[in-house]
Amino acid sequence: MIPIHENLPDNHQFKIYGYKTYRNDLPSFLKLKLSFRNYMKSKIEDFLDKPIKDFTLENYHLHLGNHGIDHHKFIGSIGRSIDTDQLDMDYIKSLIQIANLDFDNDFNIYETKIEFRVVRPNNEDNNDLHRDHWFPYFTSLVNIYLPLASSFNDSALGIVPFSHNWSEEEVIPTFTYEESKAGKKYIKNGIAYSVPAIKSCSKDINLHRPDLTEGDFMLFSPKLIHGGGTNGSNQTRFSFEIRLQSSCAK
Repeated sequence: MIPIHENLPDNHQFKIYGYKTYRNDLPSFLKLKLSFRNYMKSKIEDFLDKPIKDFTLENYHLHLGNHGIDHHKFIGSIGRSIDTDQLDMDYIKSLIQIANLDFDNDFNIYETKIEFRVVRPNNEDNNDLHRDHWFPYFTSLVNIYLPLASSFNDSALGIVPFSHNWSEEEVIPTFTYEESKAGKKYIKNGIAYSVPAIKSCSKDINLHRPDLTEGDFMLFSPKLIHGGGTNGSNQTRFSFEIRLQSSCAK
């Protein structure tokens, strides 16, 4: 499979850096955020079997602490995929239109799926640095980082600009795709991750955290090294992970 950036003009920012940030409609973003906030609130209430008050995405970690909820058990019980109703919201439709115009393409959402990511403050809830295209079925896609809450310069998803051009010999994973299919996991603080980390890299890794305000989103290449999004703020970071595929790739 061919990475989509290889078919872009040489002066396209995505092709040069491996990522690009975009501005989208703020009112529709706030509706999307509220919808997801209500979704998470209902899941916590179902888990506790009682109502909670004053819940926000940003204070998620405080509610877990106040109610004695184990974060990993809770997330394991609900999964990371959310209701497909979110796919029909105006913000998501606008996001796809923006990507279509900039890439001169006709995208749709891969596997019709949105997953959320959550990183509590001062907890290593995040994946280590990695490349998504180590799973080859991701290579031709476009990744979306859509922050919903608390994406700051000390909490946002980390990326390594230009690393989408590095070779397989220059960035080696802790285990192969074949080993992953056989069930191998990357263990971090007792938590098993299906995505390998970086075993070795012959290039200098200079991590960058894009500064995205509410309503912004980022597209990035599956070959771009990313992750390592530890949260140094005092709020919980939530984000959506979405992948786009070209309609001709169906």
